[in-house]
Amino acid sequence: MIKAIALLVLAILAGCSEPETKSFESEMTMFYSEQCRPCHTMKGFIDDFSEKHNIDVQYIEVETNRELVKEHNISATPTIFVEDNKVSFEQVASFEELETLLLQMRSTK
Repeated sequence: MIKAIALLVLAILAGCSEPETKSFESEMTMFYSEQCRPCHTMKGFIDDFSEKHNIDVQYIEVETNRELVKEHNISATPTIFVEDNKVSFEQVASFEELETLLLQMRSTK
């Protein structure tokens, strides 16, 4: 037991602590880039959607949050999470379909 605690302390001091949880602070999180035109369009939609459905949204700019980008495997923007579930844009062809998908994801929590 003492040996395990000592190893954990050494690992923490060496910067090898256990990985952090992927949970977000908000119910919905959107990764975006300032240079991404679709991100600005999507942000407008998400702002309206979150106000209409009383949802807390967190916006994370990818250029200034490289660690979070890496931790959540963000390869393109915009990327949206509902809770810890990544939204697949391949499933939607319109904002109406996206709204339906987001509401379905939200109701399954």
